[in-house]
Amino acid sequence: MEASLRRDQGRPHEARDLLTRAIAVARESEKKYLLINQARNQMELGEFEQALGTVTRALPHLDAAREPLPAFIAAFNRLVCLCHLGRYAAAWEGFEPVRALALRHGAKVSLLRVAWIRGWIESALGRPAEAERTFARGRQEFLALDIPFEAALVSLELAVLYLEQGRTAEVRELARELAPVFASQRVVPAAMATLVLFREAVSQDTLTLELARRFLADFRRAPGFDAPW
Repeated sequence: MEASLRRDQGRPHEARDLLTRAIAVARESEKKYLLINQARNQMELGEFEQALGTVTRALPHLDAAREPLPAFIAAFNRLVCLCHLGRYAAAWEGFEPVRALALRHGAKVSLLRVAWIRGWIESALGRPAEAERTFARGRQEFLALDIPFEAALVSLELAVLYLEQGRTAEVRELARELAPVFASQRVVPAAMATLVLFREAVSQDTLTLELARRFLADFRRAPGFDAPW
């Protein structure tokens, strides 16, 4: 509990250290949940190789039939780590099992997050048309469900795809349609700062593909995936 408080206070280093000590002395029945939390802290710190190892330790001990939500979160975070590490072939190989866990878990937002990771993989594997369709559907759903962080994230994914094809008018439209996200109080400050820079660059016609990719990379690392799942 103290580790979760430290993470919520924006102190992930302290949370990580507390969890390291807790994992060392925890009973086997408790360790898997501590490992999931530890992986999440490591991801916030940009320690994706370590997070991948941590969440991989947890997965064999999670029973998807009995505890579908923890099993899904662990498997989903494994895919996110693989993508951050550029291991897209491995991520694609693991995609369908994660989607099956999302279906078992049953929450619509979980399925939408799975769609986002699918679009990321499709884009990285050189399938821009498929990625665009995936992101566009997910963006509309996130906006309709008033889930601002993910709506903004998928918008930045689309912006990069559009710029790669020289479709600047559509990028400007994306920026205009982010108004509900800017009005929200539910986007963490670091992510909101990136969005502000994105909007300013669009309005001033200074947004380049390189800059958009940098904004997207920053946003992907922001700690925005919170409950509900």
